[in-house]
Amino acid sequence: MAPLPPPPDLTQVCFKDVGFLQHVGLFPHTALDYFAQSQFYDKGCINEQVKMQARFNALRAGEMNTTGMTGAEYRVGMPAGPQVYTIEKHYRYSPKRTELIGMYYIIDGTIYQAPDLSRVLASRTRTALHFMSEALQFLSDNTTFTPEQGPGWVLDQPESAQNPSAVSKAQGAANALTPAATTSLKAGIPPSRVDFVLDHLAD
Repeated sequence: MAPLPPPPDLTQVCFKDVGFLQHVGLFPHTALDYFAQSQFYDKGCINEQVKMQARFNALRAGEMNTTGMTGAEYRVGMPAGPQVYTIEKHYRYSPKRTELIGMYYIIDGTIYQAPDLSRVLASRTRTALHFMSEALQFLSDNTTFTPEQGPGWVLDQPESAQNPSAVSKAQGAANALTPAATTSLKAGIPPSRVDFVLDHLAD
């Protein structure tokens, strides 16, 4: 059997019905009725079919047997806290086989669609890459090099400096260099040749 298509992506929208909340209230036994007012609700679901049949049947909707029906079905999950409810969307293939295909949550009367795992991982990955990029850029901007210590980073930057990064690099390099090395750098000698020059002067 082909996999079911995922529910439409409505993670960018939400729903709230102030009138329903004021006149009916939000409780475990009314959460599904409240959810049925939103754009997230599939009116072709089993819940809606049962509701329609209950209008012409002496049984209440909650007393009707739905295990023999197939299609989408909504259930109220365990309350996650005060005024926090979860709505599970299942697809029923048979009386014993169902599949969870969507999740929604209600917080203080506002309904949201829960993102699926792939969207959560993609969002977390983008966030992690963003901060890693900022960290690498910070290290790159604060890199310094001295002949004695080699490459390093200047992380303590003066707040009053107009260009903290450049000043920190200069101060770090100047403090670590010997007078001969400082002179050689001012003279334009490439840093890769500094060790050779120092050895030559020492001789």
